[in-house]
Amino acid sequence: MFDSRRALDEKKRRFRLVIALCVTATGGITSAMQPLLLGALREEGVISAVRLGQISTVELLAIAVSSAILVLFFRLDRPRRVATAGACLMLVSHLAVPVVLHELIIVVRAFAGLGAGLLMWVITSVVASDAHPSRVAGTYIFLQTLLGLGLSSVLGVVVLPAFGAGGGYVALGMVAAAAAILSRLLPTRDDAARPPLGLNGTFGSGRALAALMGVMAVLGGMTAIWVYNGPMAGERGFGVATVRVAVVVAIACQMAGSLAALSMPRGFPAGMAVVAMTLLTGGVGALLLFGARTPDIYIASYGMLGFAWMFMIPFVIPFLLSLDPTGRIVMMATSVQVLGNAGGPFLASFVVAQAGAKGAPMTSLALVIGGLILFALAVRARSVACSQDAIRQSR
Repeated sequence: MFDSRRALDEKKRRFRLVIALCVTATGGITSAMQPLLLGALREEGVISAVRLGQISTVELLAIAVSSAILVLFFRLDRPRRVATAGACLMLVSHLAVPVVLHELIIVVRAFAGLGAGLLMWVITSVVASDAHPSRVAGTYIFLQTLLGLGLSSVLGVVVLPAFGAGGGYVALGMVAAAAAILSRLLPTRDDAARPPLGLNGTFGSGRALAALMGVMAVLGGMTAIWVYNGPMAGERGFGVATVRVAVVVAIACQMAGSLAALSMPRGFPAGMAVVAMTLLTGGVGALLLFGARTPDIYIASYGMLGFAWMFMIPFVIPFLLSLDPTGRIVMMATSVQVLGNAGGPFLASFVVAQAGAKGAPMTSLALVIGGLILFALAVRARSVACSQDAIRQSR
């Protein structure tokens, strides 16, 4: 009888985990649709290329700041209420885009970011509380990419050609509504929820902090290229169809990248994976800046970017842990990564205002080079620390 009850409890736990992953993934795919939807708004003359970068930055910044504050200072003991609130806030924000004044779109997207931040708080707490956090995180990334691939295909092929950007945001609203309904299956109360992190103590060693800042820079470089897909294609004379195909191919390659990362053997060098994907991102930036003059090469560039992005993400935390075994730095990794996603388009918007859309790959290359320098400093600091430890032990 005891065993049957324990088996039933395990089934309930797995069911709730699946629901939590599905609900929170809708927050992640919202930002993944930015190139399609913001690009469509630009094509319709609703926003400029500079405004596109600003809206993207504000939305991602809202996700990063809200999730960081919640993780640091609040305990997630009401998962159903939080997830429902986040999904409903996204629902209202998505549906408001087609009807508000153009000047207010940036405010509306900021509220969408706050809703996604609530969902990120939920998934962060779920991952931290699970006995196998890396497996749950990998599953979340794969599920988010799978949903993103399906949604981008529907938007690019069916919704945007027929109904424009407004129809695209209505479709996102329908996804948020489904998430709000599913969130009602989450537990009302979670007495086992972890306490907030707080600000007690340090956030890891200097070398781990340098590596984390490097990751933030590289992700900023990736997002700068991702968000300015439409303007870059337009400057090359490519049509809207090329932009949409590039997004679908990129998300398909994201799925391939996440699967490839999950299939790597245990003990695969995380630092090597992060640096290799950083170099690949730099190659994509260089290709978009100096080449990619045909639609096929342009689309292939976004495919390589998508693969590098999702192959790298699962190795970020193991890389940071290799530099700081205490794990303190890891607690802010998710929010800092989203902050990098916001910073890339923000910095690129200034360069784009002066140099045109090619400012996006220029910004990306600068951020990638900065990330590589920070990685080199972090690894060198670890080598010095290991040498000093060896000298002390030999005395």
